[in-house]
Amino acid sequence: MKDVKNILENEMSAVDEENKNSIYAVSENDVNNNIIEIENNNIVPQKVIGLTEREYMMLEIIDRQRIVRAVELTWQAGYTDYTYCRKCLGKLEKYGYVTSARDMYGHKCYYLTGRGLSEIGKPWAHTYEMTYTTNHELTVARVATYLCITQGASIFDMFFDPQLKPRFARGEHRPDILLNDVAYEIELNHKRQEKLEQNVRSNERFAEQIWIVPRNKQKVARNLEKAAKAVAAHITILWLDDLESVIANANVHNNRIVQRTGEEQVPEEDPAIKSVMDKYKLSASNGR
Repeated sequence: MKDVKNILENEMSAVDEENKNSIYAVSENDVNNNIIEIENNNIVPQKVIGLTEREYMMLEIIDRQRIVRAVELTWQAGYTDYTYCRKCLGKLEKYGYVTSARDMYGHKCYYLTGRGLSEIGKPWAHTYEMTYTTNHELTVARVATYLCITQGASIFDMFFDPQLKPRFARGEHRPDILLNDVAYEIELNHKRQEKLEQNVRSNERFAEQIWIVPRNKQKVARNLEKAAKAVAAHITILWLDDLESVIANANVHNNRIVQRTGEEQVPEEDPAIKSVMDKYKLSASNGR
């Protein structure tokens, strides 16, 4: 296969000015964002398709959490069958709206491409990159699924780091999930005691804080209890293993239809987010 840059240069030289401004105009960024494909040394624009409301919502759900596995998306998007959810993801991946990777256990997980971000009105946003925090982010999505199952909560009622980050001061602690004035924290690894105390104290602004810890990390749980005592705060600790058991035993055929709330595309005007900002005196000018 020829070098991508050479293909682009040769192809663009043969395109008139009108086509350069059309949806089929080609750039190297289009290649990276899956807008076009290279087949047999030819530029092939991907087919432009109309998304259903459910498919569009899937893009928004993935974007809220950055990266999600198919099993979590099934629950969060209101599917009653894993097969239908995977078919939807297959279509979105085929047409370049999402891409997939494998987590540390070999499970397939999905995140938005540049085309997917543009579709939901975020063409300026960076695509997700797999890092050492990916396992934590996938666990956050797992806990969000637990909340959908046990509390009947909509994923759009939950605030995750991408929604909270712009509204907290730089360096200020943010909970992993905020739902109904309750902060949920997933603690998978050891942290310095001073850091734990700082985070527990920060969460005192909320009505309740719940920390989720793997059962085999007993020392992490003890350190959290010690931190709470040091700052005179009350916390609840749940075992991640127990949450996993609830999810594993839940019947997806009883899943509920998701009702979308708010307008994440214009976060400053989203009444739900605005109420959070007002209540906790969060800033909209810091954090990015």
